[in-house]
Amino acid sequence: MAYIGNTPANIFTSLETQTITGDGSTEYTLTHAVSSGKDILVYINNVKQEEGSGKSYTATGTTITFSDAVASGDACYLLYVNRAIATHTPADASVDADAIAGSAVVAGKIASSAVTTAKIAADAITGAKIADDAIDSEHYTDGSIDTAHLANNSVGITQLNVSDGSSGQFLRTDGSGTLSFASVASLAGIDDQSSSNDDQLTITDTAVVINEDSDDVDFRVESNGEANMLFVDGGNNRVGIGTTGASGETLTVTASGAEATVRVNGASSQDASLKLQGNNTATNTFKFTSESDDTGLTIKKWNGSAYETHISSDANGHVLMPKQPAFFAHANTGQENIAVNSETQITLGTERFDQNGDFSSNTFTAPVTGKYQFNVNIRTNNVDTGANYYIIYLNTSNKKYFSIMDPTQHNSDLDFFVFNIAVLADMDANDTANVTFLQVSGSQQTDIDGGSGDTPSNFSGYLVA
Repeated sequence: MAYIGNTPANIFTSLETQTITGDGSTEYTLTHAVSSGKDILVYINNVKQEEGSGKSYTATGTTITFSDAVASGDACYLLYVNRAIATHTPADASVDADAIAGSAVVAGKIASSAVTTAKIAADAITGAKIADDAIDSEHYTDGSIDTAHLANNSVGITQLNVSDGSSGQFLRTDGSGTLSFASVASLAGIDDQSSSNDDQLTITDTAVVINEDSDDVDFRVESNGEANMLFVDGGNNRVGIGTTGASGETLTVTASGAEATVRVNGASSQDASLKLQGNNTATNTFKFTSESDDTGLTIKKWNGSAYETHISSDANGHVLMPKQPAFFAHANTGQENIAVNSETQITLGTERFDQNGDFSSNTFTAPVTGKYQFNVNIRTNNVDTGANYYIIYLNTSNKKYFSIMDPTQHNSDLDFFVFNIAVLADMDANDTANVTFLQVSGSQQTDIDGGSGDTPSNFSGYLVA
């Protein structure tokens, strides 16, 4: 643009302003005196007001008067049109991006610290904007690099600043921040099978062994509240659960402040058993079993081919001992006209039962030493009153027991008479017991009744204790 005279300066102009906050009144004080309301422009809540008497406002001097009270909190903005401010510096926010020539802003025009993170648009800085080696460790904040920002296989021996080790070694720290490779054998108590040291833990591909060298070394597992939840006494070959096992037994279970319980649970439809084998002999193996069908508890013994039940208790507590000696034998035919003055064996040829098979040939043989209950009932027919007496003997290896009858107390011969013996006898293993009959004097006419379908003459017994 052509001009006459001196070159005009580059001057930027702005107007004085004032902000008034309504308080419910009509008059407010101006920061600059005016000759009339035409010297100012007034905006209430961004709406321009009309100046003049009878209109929105009038002003003179330092007082502005509104025709209506300005509501409390309303924003009133004033421009003093007769008070222009000249400057060589553009007013704040008066220069936008369109007013700046291309390439006009270079690094030399930007003040130090003028660019902050708030001035940088999101995603404005890419890898292309970062110079090589421009970012080092001091530019990383704690936790800013996580595994998601590490490329696969990007951290190796070089990045760890550790010299490479040998095959099979592991990485170890000395507790002071220094890493190094070491062999398994360099750990105290760990055996890698490369030497014959006194190692307490041996680890191979097929086994984990504690105390492979059979040293006098204890093994202990601690639980929450029990120091010796599992304890192996290496010197005394004992195991303790809840204890050190010092009581002398091979296995001791102790509970502190509670009932000590050992539970063996069988799977569904399976027994739960505990086997005890003495003398390391298979045929001396006893098995305690909680039966899978809930029938109760059994104690069985291995006979070389199967387990035989010795004791069983059903769900209601009834106890059976199928191997306990018990028998009942009776005469199946009579013995007629028994000899006089001679002790005669009573024939008891029929067994109703013989549990454990201890009765044979009219004789019971005790399988074990103990106390045995015996019961004898013998019916005699055609009893002679001319006899001095009749006697029935229960003959055991230790003692004779008898029942005697005097027929002379009767006026005539008796059709029958029943002798009874009930005794708890002591017997040693392999002792025997049988029943005999003796008539002293009189006629040979008396018979032992064998019965016909019943058991008038019988001998029974069982082990009591």
